Amino acid sequence: MDLEENEMRPIWAKIRVVSIVQLVFWLFRCAVVAQELPFLRRVTIMATVQLQAGDAIYTYGYKIRNDSSSVGTVDRAQIDIATEKNSMLLDTTGLKFARPFIKLLFETNYPKLLGRAVPVGFPGLPPLWIGSMTEGAKVSFYGQSIEPGETLQGFAITSRGLPGIRSFSAEPRDISDLYPSPDEVSNPDSLARRIDEDREAVKFRDLTVAPVAPPTDFAPTIWLDTLISYKHQALSLGWITNQGIANSFDQKLENARKQLQRGNNKAAKNILDAFLNEVEAQKDKHLTSEAYALLKYNAEYLISKL
Repeated sequence: MDLEENEMRPIWAKIRVVSIVQLVFWLFRCAVVAQELPFLRRVTIMATVQLQAGDAIYTYGYKIRNDSSSVGTVDRAQIDIATEKNSMLLDTTGLKFARPFIKLLFETNYPKLLGRAVPVGFPGLPPLWIGSMTEGAKVSFYGQSIEPGETLQGFAITSRGLPGIRSFSAEPRDISDLYPSPDEVSNPDSLARRIDEDREAVKFRDLTVAPVAPPTDFAPTIWLDTLISYKHQALSLGWITNQGIANSFDQKLENARKQLQRGNNKAAKNILDAFLNEVEAQKDKHLTSEAYALLKYNAEYLISKL
């Protein structure tokens, strides 16, 4: 009997060890829930665009605000710059970089993204922040935390890409340190899935204005449809703040479409010039900087092709 008891002890010891590990994991999960994950409740990104005359390089400036309702800090911000299959391959000449190290990052990463992402420079960055292009075809800003209630400006990229509507995401610091080590749990794969799900859940996603490469085969009517689509989206996003102004834009753009369909490019150009005049008149009134950039620069590009 004593022999049997001695043989059983290692088994019971193993069971106790496993139970203790599972208990530790359960306690860790309870702690994570109790302290609430660093959710970004609301993050606002404000964009301005300026065209560098003479060499068709656009400068995109960004200001990021982490709302006071957020639990976490903003430690990374990303903007989509992926290209479509029929997009032009844009020149990198004239792109500017705030620091030699940032330029070195671009020279290292961009060859792997050739044909998949719009090339961008990083001429301006806040102190203690870095900008780079990711393998996922995104602009990535990362650096010192933006606390809830704080606003940080000074982010800038340059590109030959025209202003378009792009996805934006803000991320807090990595949350993996809120969980036990994979070595401490019986099911590491389940833990990894849980961390990945929570990592996605704490992000904040929105839309902003960023570079888009125009199509290789340019068709004026298709580009006008793109401009009309931008106008509709700008209204739904609150970037156009007056329905009457939106209706006036619609009328001019539809009239320009009719003239293009008839092959009367000169008449279409005159209508688009009037459209641009109205866009200028509504700048900082019923158009945010995002709507102004979308309508102005895409209309100018269309006129230049007529």
